[in-house]
Formats: sequence, C-alpha cells, structure tokens
Amino acid sequence: MPTGIILIVDDSLEFCRILEERLSETVPGVNVLHAQSVSDAAAVLRASEINVVISDMVMGEKEAGFDLLVLSKRRNPCTQFLVLTEYPSIKNVERCMRAGCYAYVEKTDLEGSRFAEVVTEALALSRVSVDRDATLERLILADWNTLRSVKERLKKGAVLEDLCSSLFRTVDGWNRIDGRVNTRTEEIDLLILNESRDEFWKRFGSFILVECKNWVRKRKPGRKEFDSFYLKMQRRGQQDCRLGFFISLNGVATTFAIEQSRIAKESTRVVTLDGEEIWQLICAPDRSGLLKQLVAREAARR
Repeated sequence: MPTGIILIVDDSLEFCRILEERLSETVPGVNVLHAQSVSDAAAVLRASEINVVISDMVMGEKEAGFDLLVLSKRRNPCTQFLVLTEYPSIKNVERCMRAGCYAYVEKTDLEGSRFAEVVTEALALSRVSVDRDATLERLILADWNTLRSVKERLKKGAVLEDLCSSLFRTVDGWNRIDGRVNTRTEEIDLLILNESRDEFWKRFGSFILVECKNWVRKRKPGRKEFDSFYLKMQRRGQQDCRLGFFISLNGVATTFAIEQSRIAKESTRVVTLDGEEIWQLICAPDRSGLLKQLVAREAARR
C-alpha cells in the first residue's frame, strides 16, 4: 500500500527518472509520477490526489514552477509543494513561501539525506486535513524550515520563539501571547494569557509561561535551568500560573527530569517538548489534544 503519491515536474525526462529512482530508494512505499510541463502536471493533479509535488522552478524561459505552485495549492491546500532550483534567490524563496511552498531545495542538495527527510515530512503534512488559518500555517512551516537550516545562535533562538508563539496561538483561547517580556529581574520568552473556556486548561490559571532553548546538541538544560523557569512561574502566583512549557530542541538532562518528578505531586506542571515533539505538534490535527496528552504525561510521574 503506497504511503503517498509524489509528482515530479521537470522538462528533462532523464532528470525525472533519476529523481524517481532516488526517491524510490530513500522514501519507501511511495508511488512516483512525473510530468514535463505545467499543462501535463495540471492534468495529473486533476486526475489524482497528489500528496507532494516536486517541481523545477524554471522550465523553458519561464518560472513555470511558481504558476504550478499556485494552481496546486488552489486545487488542494493539503498538497505539499517543493521547489527545485539551481540558482536560489531570497526574493524567489520569499515569494514561493508566501504562496504556500513547503520547502525550497537546491538541486545540489538532492544527494544528501536531508532531501529524503524533507520529502518524508511533506508526506506527513499532506495527510493533515483540518480547517486552519492558511496564512498562519504557512508562517509555521516557514519558521520550521528556517529553524532546521539556520546556524547563527541568536537568530535560531528568535525563530524558535516565533514558531512556538504561532503554534500555541492555534489553541482556542490562547490568542494573546506576549514575546520576550522583560522585568527588572527576569526575562520571559513567551507569556500566554489563558482565556480558554476548556475546563482542562482553565484549571491551570490565567497565565502560561513558555521557555525556549536552542542549545547545541552536547548541552542539555538541567536542574539550574529548571529552577530558574520554575521560579518564574512561582512569581506569577500559584493561582495565576500553574503550567509552563519548556522547549528544548535536543531534550533535557536527567537532573531536569528529576526535578519535574519532584513537583509532580503539586498542581503545577512543567511540560518539556523536544524537536521531535514540536514537529508532531505541527502535524497534529488537534494540537490542543496533543498538548493535553503531554500535560497528562507529566501527571503520570507521580
């Protein structure tokens, strides 16, 4: 049973066949189709439910890939679109991302394992069928892609905060989120005003705190970072803030987990999310439901 259908669009039949063979080897279970023009690709899109389109940007002398992107997203917003190019430009990248492109890939990167990972992620997203704000979802995907590629530490941290703010904003009742709140004694990455009518979330008070860490893989937040975050929550008051999300892309140290277990008997919850769980949250049809599961996981530490 195919895990999805991928459409490759390029005016070179030889390139289509090479990429088809590569995808068949690196992304198991997919059914790969190909087309050599926008009109041919449009016919395939009308005849089949395509999960992922991988298209060259320039075919002939025109940027036909962009036209196909617009056509594809209009027909089915769940179809994920990857643009291939030899000469990327910031202007074209921004233009395609605003139109709903999932990823912008240089042809020189097709040999690496990252390309197969991007295609696999796009296949997973294509199966998420839920009515959401399309503009916000495009921003979430753009931030995720930037987060995976950017190397500069401060920029990576800012993108992580923006991504988490957008994700949490999709939870009903968490519409008012302040970023980088500074007081005389502390800095809060994200402060969520909890106006949810859901009884599950109401019991955690008026404020939810979010801390974002993008440390290098060898370092993980430990007891010191837990204590700092927990103190910020306590300063908001036991009745006003009983839930915090600690985001660490590479997980947390054992000492952090021990402190989580220590407070599990209390009504306060500190919930950790790593990079994999952030990706699961992006794909989840019910983000509030997944977050509830993560909160319940902390309660199970008792």
